[in-house]
Amino acid sequence: VLNYNPDTAQWTGLLAGKDITSMIDRVKADRLAGGLAKIQVQDWVPDRTAAVAALAAPGITVTIDLGVPGDTSAPLKQRTLRFAPTQPGAETAIYYGQLDGGPDVFYISRESLRELLAPVFKKTP
Repeated sequence: VLNYNPDTAQWTGLLAGKDITSMIDRVKADRLAGGLAKIQVQDWVPDRTAAVAALAAPGITVTIDLGVPGDTSAPLKQRTLRFAPTQPGAETAIYYGQLDGGPDVFYISRESLRELLAPVFKKTP
């Protein structure tokens, strides 16, 4: 879990209940947030039949809680991105993606997905 405080521009985090704040590279975490804000899809899936089946058990799920800047008392709005390979059980060049289980399903390349979800940890010496 990564948390961002816009008042202090600081990231905090937990991994399996352990505080990992000191391990977070701020630039990498900022890049993750920026990438999620402007995700670029390859194309839209014309026939969703196989995509919906694949996304029923996604390989990657990203949940984002969005608040109102400057208003910490405002309720959070949760968004969920799900990704699944286009071939079951394989690491494929193209993945299916879907926002909030909505009707639109998109394609995203494996490389774009890897860049988007790159680790946010500092390099260890």
